[in-house]
Amino acid sequence: MGGRRKMIKNLYKEGLVLVIACLFFAIGAIPNICSDDWKLNTVKAINTRDLSDLSIHTQTSLAHWTVMYYLCGDSHLCDETGPLLENLSKIGSTDNLNIVALRDNNKLGDSRLFYISNSGEKIVLNEQFGWPDEIDTSDPNTLKLFCKQIMDAYPANYYWLVIFAAGGAGWQAFTLHDMNGDYEMPSTPKFADILEDITDHGKEKIDVLATPCITGMIEVAHEFIPYVDYLTTTEEHTPDGPRHYQRFYKAVWDLRNKTSMKPEEFSSMIPIRHEPFNFSFFTGKESRLTKILNQLRHSKLHTISMHTTSSAVNLSRIDTLTNSVDYLASLLILNIKDVNDAIKNVRSEVREYGKGYPKYLSSNRIIKMLQHKIHEKFPLEISSYDCYIDLYNFAELLSIKVDNPEIKNACDLVMENLNASIVAEKSLSFDSSHGLSIYFPDNKILYNRYIFGGKTPSSYEDLSFSQDTQWDEFLKEFLDVKP
Repeated sequence: MGGRRKMIKNLYKEGLVLVIACLFFAIGAIPNICSDDWKLNTVKAINTRDLSDLSIHTQTSLAHWTVMYYLCGDSHLCDETGPLLENLSKIGSTDNLNIVALRDNNKLGDSRLFYISNSGEKIVLNEQFGWPDEIDTSDPNTLKLFCKQIMDAYPANYYWLVIFAAGGAGWQAFTLHDMNGDYEMPSTPKFADILEDITDHGKEKIDVLATPCITGMIEVAHEFIPYVDYLTTTEEHTPDGPRHYQRFYKAVWDLRNKTSMKPEEFSSMIPIRHEPFNFSFFTGKESRLTKILNQLRHSKLHTISMHTTSSAVNLSRIDTLTNSVDYLASLLILNIKDVNDAIKNVRSEVREYGKGYPKYLSSNRIIKMLQHKIHEKFPLEISSYDCYIDLYNFAELLSIKVDNPEIKNACDLVMENLNASIVAEKSLSFDSSHGLSIYFPDNKILYNRYIFGGKTPSSYEDLSFSQDTQWDEFLKEFLDVKP
């Protein structure tokens, strides 16, 4: 009898926590009226804008490849930069492969520019290149200067730039996360401006760019077309730990063994080397309440389950895919009354991404912190961010559910052109992921609402994808978003 009372008491406590969670998510869904002047952990880093634009040539011959790691370790990824560098040391540079890394971790004065030698030694180049012991990786100028110096000092036929950073946000912002940094995340168009500067207006393109989690989106790919040839990316989150940082070095072994690889072959090795897996979002033991909720028929009350993905995208083929999405969007707008129910059904079934974050995050720091804590304890489908969907899966389901032959043909064209854009893709056999996602919030409150709370750094309409297609007009028509 006492054990039963204890179980009921525990369920009551957990139920009370869930009620409080619902209140916080409700608060998050309402426009925030609180001021947010509180800034945590402010440590002033040396501004790299004061560094001079040096031209240091440390290599006389042209290598096949130079790999550049931009390691934003002043975050919860601080424990991963060390093992990543150790694995790069096991690979080592060669005459035809340069491995260089700029790392900033979570302690003051721990910023280092490393060249990984053939023997695996991590040679510190701060003094030679004029870098201070503390940098701000959130400063776009830090990334620009790093890339320009390394591309000048270690010239190669091809370059792979790896952005290793926490806080992937899809199209909404491009993370260069630094907990003690002075700069907000740049919007995707602003990051494209950074790439424009690095590549001299696209004259010297980055051959392969590795991006953070959930940035495998058609909107991101379309924005970077003028400055990047191939994208190695992921539609889904990846949990912290070895399986996260492995995707940034495994394929470099293949590159070392065959430095004659062209960018398309090398980019395909990233997903080929990826081993997809399911992962639970729980940070601790699952509660009794969530176990009960998982037995209910209403799936939105179940806890989320995520499956990792990896893809390589040929950006030279994205324009064709964009045109087919534009055509599909135009047809959907034209026939919106006839296909509205079919679209609703598809939207409820399609593969979604972004669920590592709570839905309706507040822009107030304290409320946001509580929402994250609650999400860790109760990561339910109904309260998880879900505004990014697999583009192929959307077209596939829509083709089945509509009767309009022209829309069916348009869906087939989207699927065909997406497959042509994907060099390689890896996901679990049952996973409906195909390499690129697209923005599709399930209600108008979430349209142009920042994944991290509040308003997005720039609107969806500011993206070149939105300007070149009717997709944003379709979303506003379907969701009934008013001007």
